[in-house]
Amino acid sequence: MKTIRIITIAFLLPFLCYSQNKFSAGINANSGISFLQIKESQAASGINEKGGLRFGYSVGVQVQYKLSEKTFLRSGVNYQSSSNRHKIEGLRFGTDIINGTESSIQNDIAISSIGIPSRFWLSNRIKK
Repeated sequence: MKTIRIITIAFLLPFLCYSQNKFSAGINANSGISFLQIKESQAASGINEKGGLRFGYSVGVQVQYKLSEKTFLRSGVNYQSSSNRHKIEGLRFGTDIINGTESSIQNDIAISSIGIPSRFWLSNRIKK
């Protein structure tokens, strides 16, 4: 229940913080698909390495402060989580040789990161 309250407050934050014209805040969310591609594998002959498709997401908050009519300063925090799948096929261990089979190994690699983007913008637009 506490998580639902936090998410609700986070979604309402842009509406609650818009009371001043110079200051604004917002949230962002994104989803993505990552694909691991293996180039120039150094695996022994008969062993196949593959990458797979995996899903990921990112969420974040940002604030912006308007310095003048043509300039603003923006910053925030972003959390990103993604994963990749690495599969090795065609392995032969002692038991595989006896049984006439092949083994494979599958690694699911999780990647998490926190980013702090910032931006200073100066607009050169001329008003007519």
